[in-house]
Amino acid sequence: MNCNKQIPETDLYIVIVFCSISFCLSIIIPIICLKKNLLETYTLRIITCMSINDAICSLALILYEYFIQVINNCPFLYFFISGLMSNFIWALCIALTLRKVLIQNSDYKINHFKLWLILAYPITFTLYSIPFLSETFSYNGNMCYFSDKNYATIWLVFLFILPFTLFTIFILFILVNIYFVCRKTDKEPWKSIIIKRGYIYPLSVLVIVIPAGISFSIEYFLGRCMPDDFSAFLLIFVSSHGIMSALTLMSNEKVRRQKKFFQIDCY
Repeated sequence: MNCNKQIPETDLYIVIVFCSISFCLSIIIPIICLKKNLLETYTLRIITCMSINDAICSLALILYEYFIQVINNCPFLYFFISGLMSNFIWALCIALTLRKVLIQNSDYKINHFKLWLILAYPITFTLYSIPFLSETFSYNGNMCYFSDKNYATIWLVFLFILPFTLFTIFILFILVNIYFVCRKTDKEPWKSIIIKRGYIYPLSVLVIVIPAGISFSIEYFLGRCMPDDFSAFLLIFVSSHGIMSALTLMSNEKVRRQKKFFQIDCY
């Protein structure tokens, strides 16, 4: 499969604009939440970690696309992929935490957060460095791409397709599980679970990643290249998770009740 991953210059500027907005929001939102004391400590920690990942992904995507034919951009691709997968870890963390609270009536503990933190960063970033250190991903003078298709297929299955599939199944299964419990006591269970309880966060990760994952799989395994405009749209969509997180946060009732949400005290 020899799909040309270079997007038109006009589309490139649009991608960079969206990435820049996402990057800025990913930095601003946690700061506002911290200074205004808008969220519980546990929730704020998770949102902060996801925002850090969004900032990493946005900045890495800007550098990857901008320097695609200038320097070895494999390190930027590595940080983009690792940040994306780390957000999948936090999405699963949110799903399991809500299940624990709503179904098992159990509280979360700081030790649990530490375990998720280790899984989302040292383990994930180390694991996803293997294809780059083994030069399965390498710079060919034009872009960072697979140098060995046999090894690449193995990495794609075990590091991307399998985790994406399992995480998606788990997150959706937990959502349905919570729904059947909440519908007994809540008149609007979907709204309560997704908006009020915060399940919109893991769902937003799925909505962002799944279309790009399906598109890439079609290109790689079936050899059918997507149109340049569609590829650019997917890049814009993937880079918009920081924007989506900000909109998701604004849907929180406690946040919307804050009249001075965007006023940060500087003293």
